[in-house]
Amino acid sequence: MQDTDKRNKNLEWLKSQPLESQLNLFQKYTEIMKILANSLMETSIGEKCGIRYSREKPEAGRYSRWGYNPASIKIRAVKP
Repeated sequence: MQDTDKRNKNLEWLKSQPLESQLNLFQKYTEIMKILANSLMETSIGEKCGIRYSREKPEAGRYSRWGYNPASIKIRAVKP
């Protein structure tokens, strides 16, 4: 119950801020999420394929780092 109250209070505070501040905060949030997603993917790829430019191949060399596949990630809030 306290988390919901705290979240509502924070949301009310955000709504009371100027629109420019709200947009700036949202831009920072999306940039942080991009950095976090890239970091998680790089860690996962490193576990499967090994560190970039390394000759050590985990998983008995089953996976390789080559190619490029553009993609997108959806970021949404998780409801409690």
